[in-house]
Amino acid sequence: MSKCLDELRDKLITKARNGEITPQEAEAEAKAAGLPPFATQPEFAAFDPMAESRWPIVKAIAWIAWRDLQLVMEQGAAFRSLCSSWAFHEWSEPTENGEQLAKHAGWFLEPWPPSNAVFLSFLDSDLRSSGRLPASARLTPREAVGELWRALSEGRLKAEGFDKGGSLVEIRAGEWAHLKLFAEHNQDVVKYDPLDRDEPFTKVRLRRDDLLAIWPGEGATSKSEGDCRRWLIALMRESPERRPKQKSEYQKEAQQKFGNLALRQFQRAWEAAIAESAATGWSKAGRPKTKSNQYTK
Repeated sequence: MSKCLDELRDKLITKARNGEITPQEAEAEAKAAGLPPFATQPEFAAFDPMAESRWPIVKAIAWIAWRDLQLVMEQGAAFRSLCSSWAFHEWSEPTENGEQLAKHAGWFLEPWPPSNAVFLSFLDSDLRSSGRLPASARLTPREAVGELWRALSEGRLKAEGFDKGGSLVEIRAGEWAHLKLFAEHNQDVVKYDPLDRDEPFTKVRLRRDDLLAIWPGEGATSKSEGDCRRWLIALMRESPERRPKQKSEYQKEAQQKFGNLALRQFQRAWEAAIAESAATGWSKAGRPKTKSNQYTK
């Protein structure tokens, strides 16, 4: 990136922070200048949780609560490390004489913080209050933790982790009756007591297939998403370098073919199909180019 573009990027971020422009205005100016978006989020296909055989506790809780793969993916540490978003803040600063405070407000570009069980409860409240909770949701994250611990302590679900000696072990069912979930440094940890200095097990993971077997997803909607992905793959393989129609047209057609397909599911199916078919021409934004009937000698 050139020095000029670097300076423009810094200028737009500063203006948004000072409340002089909105995030939408900053993003629009950046796009017009050829800068990448400020708020970023990787594509689903690169972090599809179904490609992982083991899930950490936070992903397991997200699945048990919401049964939504997009929300499960969004709790992953690797995914979140590549995400950023605009956050509105208000603050006060002393005036020149120090006797009064001047109020300020603006937008800050911030990386996504790590996710844990406590964060999931806040996210759940936000999803419910804003009407964005997926129809597949079954429990609150707090209830999901109870379900998870019950399955682990009864031996219906197995978990593995590294013991204090650094060996990978399967955690016995009896341990889970005494282990509890705590948040330390924005991370989930399992310990017997909050005052324990060391964790008895670290990097605890659960088998994805076992989780899905005990807490299955939405049968009809999952089938629709899979059918849509396979339909898109067939179309993409016919014309991998050129997308014949706009993405919105395929979305409309897909929702007619697969009646209970949600927008989020179509987006996942679209990204997964591009990755599987290697149809690079379908990932380009904008209206597809039309073939010309003219020729040159």
